[in-house]
Amino acid sequence: MRVFTPTEHLLQAEGQSKTWRDAGMISLGFFRILELEFNERLLLPAMKAVDIEMLISDLAALSSGVSQGAHKKAVEFWQKMMPSLKRAKKDGKGLELGSLELLLQKVVDTAGVDSALKARINSALCQRLTNAGVEAFKSGELASLLNEEAREKYRNPPAHSRYLDLATARACRTYVSKALERLIFFTSDLAHPAPTIH
Repeated sequence: MRVFTPTEHLLQAEGQSKTWRDAGMISLGFFRILELEFNERLLLPAMKAVDIEMLISDLAALSSGVSQGAHKKAVEFWQKMMPSLKRAKKDGKGLELGSLELLLQKVVDTAGVDSALKARINSALCQRLTNAGVEAFKSGELASLLNEEAREKYRNPPAHSRYLDLATARACRTYVSKALERLIFFTSDLAHPAPTIH
């Protein structure tokens, strides 16, 4: 049985031209591609360079300190993130978009009480980025490709059984295409740009 791409589903839906048709799954499909590409191009290869046991040790040391204010928030963040990072390292399972955005925002600045943890992830991510990608990471542009506003507009309605119209699915395709272009630019060897895997 042939599997259709989100673009093919969109073209089929446009051909049927039913204004009441829910295009949520089409939009969700496009955002799933963005999630997969971020994981395949950036996070999973970066995690290969991360010593997970050292991350666990750093978290244990952080947790044993005084748990107040920023310190407590840092411990809570890493305790929530660590199971996902372990799965990424050991099982090759990527993070969801929201977690990816949070991680990119968290580790861009390696200062603070959790600097050891942030520095390990930051260094591994930077190894996977082009010079332009490193600059985009530092400026926040890379994380902004996964921003909450876009997720709420294009991904979350169908993920939570809410209606999404065809025009929004079209806009989602445009958003995801542009985000993928930027991601490829930020992660590929510019002399030999790699095609998207989807």
